[in-house]
Amino acid sequence: MPLLRLACAKHPTPEQRKRLIQRLTSTIVEELGVPVSSVNVLIEEVPPSHWGVGGVGLDEIFSAHDRPARNHTS
Repeated sequence: MPLLRLACAKHPTPEQRKRLIQRLTSTIVEELGVPVSSVNVLIEEVPPSHWGVGGVGLDEIFSAHDRPARNHTS
């Protein structure tokens, strides 16, 4: 009974979650040869402030990424 856990910091839409569950299930069935009814998919939506990469919260990383770049002139 495979369980696939997917943690997402940027929350997928209901349609994206539906497609993810369908496609991930199909991949597990194809690769492991298990019955579709045995595949479990769990999508965990984690707030970006609760997830860190390299000592920095994803909320800070996303915020920095969304800011327009500054033009530096010499």
